[in-house]
Amino acid sequence: MKMEHQAILQQIQMDQLGSVTFSRYDLATGIETHAQLELMLKEALQFLLLCHQSPLETVYGSYEAEHHIYLITMQFKNQSLCNLFIDASDANQQNYQKQIEIVGTKGLYQYNSADRRGFSSNFILPGNYQVDYQEASLENIGLSNLVFQIKESIKNNETITFGG
Repeated sequence: MKMEHQAILQQIQMDQLGSVTFSRYDLATGIETHAQLELMLKEALQFLLLCHQSPLETVYGSYEAEHHIYLITMQFKNQSLCNLFIDASDANQQNYQKQIEIVGTKGLYQYNSADRRGFSSNFILPGNYQVDYQEASLENIGLSNLVFQIKESIKNNETITFGG
């Protein structure tokens, strides 16, 4: 798991942010394969599900195929919201920028890979974004199903509702 993800999750676990009510995750990077883009989706979804700590209620996705751009909106059972934006267009080859905002009832956490004053570590290097995604086999089934549901939302231009 990426260091910025660990730092945010630690703040949530220590109740520094309170209950998460909204999150925004933006990643602009180049990709070499479509499989790499799917791993980026899974990495982001895994992290966001951990942040919100609530079952997913609805998901709506859109995808611009020519430029490989995903925009996914999720609502959780606790009514918290999430926007996930991944721009893997050719314009982002050989560089990346990542921004994360987590809004809670007690505070706000912001991360920006381009901000020298922000949280940083040695992974912020030139070149395309490198996924650091690991999963348990059961989690893989859940995240693969979520990616499938997002693609169905895109294909059918509809909101997917989970549960009853």
